Amino acid sequence: MPSNASPPETEHTLRGARPRRRTGVAARLVIAVAIVSVGLAAGPARSQQSANEELDRCMRDAAITGAGAGGAVGGLIGSLFGERARERVNRALGGAAIGAAVGGIAAWHLSYKGCAERFASASSLVTEAYSQCAARFGYARAGLDVAIDGNALPAIARGGQRVETDVHYHVLTPDPKDVRVELSRRFLCKDENGQFNELAAPVERFTVSSGCHASRGGFPLPSQVPAEQECRMEVSLSAEGVQREHVGTFRIAP
Repeated sequence: MPSNASPPETEHTLRGARPRRRTGVAARLVIAVAIVSVGLAAGPARSQQSANEELDRCMRDAAITGAGAGGAVGGLIGSLFGERARERVNRALGGAAIGAAVGGIAAWHLSYKGCAERFASASSLVTEAYSQCAARFGYARAGLDVAIDGNALPAIARGGQRVETDVHYHVLTPDPKDVRVELSRRFLCKDENGQFNELAAPVERFTVSSGCHASRGGFPLPSQVPAEQECRMEVSLSAEGVQREHVGTFRIAP
């Protein structure tokens, strides 16, 4: 860095695809199953505690809303919600039979996806100005140089924590100028069938100056997780028609 002063951060809103309204009755009750995986345990810090409480509340409300819609969700209804819940579901179904079992992790994924992007955040920070960044990468001031230089994903994250998802990258042009970029993060985790399900796909679109940058992002995890899960973050960076991709892996533990 050319000085000890910290460059200003500019906040950007992450814009992912809005969760689609599920009109199918079965899909709504699948969301209801996920309520059993959501706890209200407090986090270590007040701000983190608040974020997790809001996330837990969002997931719980989604489950309660889905529970009144009716539809077959499988044998987990009785074992996870108890007989009284089974009776309520049967009444909502109008006496319809309960169908095949739904996996608890897959149901948790559905519920989490409906709420996760509300709590994701990111900010763009210049880490090295043009001349220092160009010198570090041996840039000869010819053509456009766009690259993802790495990420700061944790190896493992636990329920109730905030997952930090920093991405380091550089954009270099023959002469210093502002460049419009798009940076997306796509988070996926495996369910009990080995299927990767998308949990969130937030996108940043903003303008940066030529140089080295970090996109500091993160999102909270609900207080409880049904089982340890293998996950990955797929990063895509595009600038002036050039696109770069990078994949990082991590695990979510209960």
